[in-house]
Amino acid sequence: PGAVGQTLFEDSHHRLWFSTWNYKMAVVDYLNNRHTIIEYKNDNPLTVPGDNFWDVWEDEDNTIWLASGGGLARCNYTKSIFTSYPVADKVPEFSAGNIGEFAIDPINHSWWIASDANPSVINYNPETATYVLYDFTKAVKNSNGELPSTVYGFGFAGSRAFVFTGTGIWKMDAEKKQLTPFAKQF
Repeated sequence: PGAVGQTLFEDSHHRLWFSTWNYKMAVVDYLNNRHTIIEYKNDNPLTVPGDNFWDVWEDEDNTIWLASGGGLARCNYTKSIFTSYPVADKVPEFSAGNIGEFAIDPINHSWWIASDANPSVINYNPETATYVLYDFTKAVKNSNGELPSTVYGFGFAGSRAFVFTGTGIWKMDAEKKQLTPFAKQF
C-alpha cells in the first residue's frame, strides 16, 4: 500500500519484477503465489546495487539484468544473488549520475545505456568493452530549440536506434555520433 510503481517487467518464467518510486523492489511469482523482496544492502556486494531499478531485461540465456542507480546487476534468481557491473567506473562521463534506461540493440546486441549525468547515452559493446558516447549537449536541437532531456526509453526501427526523452524522440546518428530530432509529423 502506498507504493508508486516505477518499473514492471514479466520474465519468461512469468515472474513480475517490480520497482517503486518508494524504494521497494520485489519479484512476484504469480503462478506459484509467492513473492521475494529484493533489498539493497550497502555492506553486501551480492545485493542489487541500488534502492530501485529503472529498467529490466532478460537476455537470450534467460538471465535477468537490472539497471539501477548503482550500476547494472546480473541476477541469479534461485540464489537471490546479484553480480554488479558498476558502469560508472568504466564510463567517466557517467560518474556523477545514476544509470537509467537500458536496451539491447536487436541488430548488433550492443547495449544502449542512459545516465542522468550530463545527461547522456552510451552505446556499449560488451564483447570489446568499448563504448560510444552520445553527449546531449552536442545534439541537434529540435524545432522548439530544445536539446534531449531525461531518457524514458529506447526503441529500434530497421537498423536505427531512437531515444525517447522529455523533449521528444531523437535518432542516433552512428556516423556523426550525434543525436538528431525525429521530426515526423503525424
